[in-house]
Amino acid sequence: MVKDISIKKGTVEARGRNGYFDAAVLSVGVYGDGDDCHGTVSIYSRRSSFSKNPPIALSGKKHEIVSILREALDALDKGGENAG
Repeated sequence: MVKDISIKKGTVEARGRNGYFDAAVLSVGVYGDGDDCHGTVSIYSRRSSFSKNPPIALSGKKHEIVSILREALDALDKGGENAG
């Protein structure tokens, strides 16, 4: 299962291997079933949308990706360095 989430133009900036870019699409994928399923989170620019090598990609066991993203969201909610 893959879900693509559009990002409003000019609202989120990301830094990839070639410098900064406006993030355009957040693509989330889950592959397999059960405890060993694999998860991916990729961030694409408008220029690189849906290429095989997105500028930013997270990949690993789904539960690990979810844990990392939850921790990041918690840090954002609590004000960054003051989290945890």
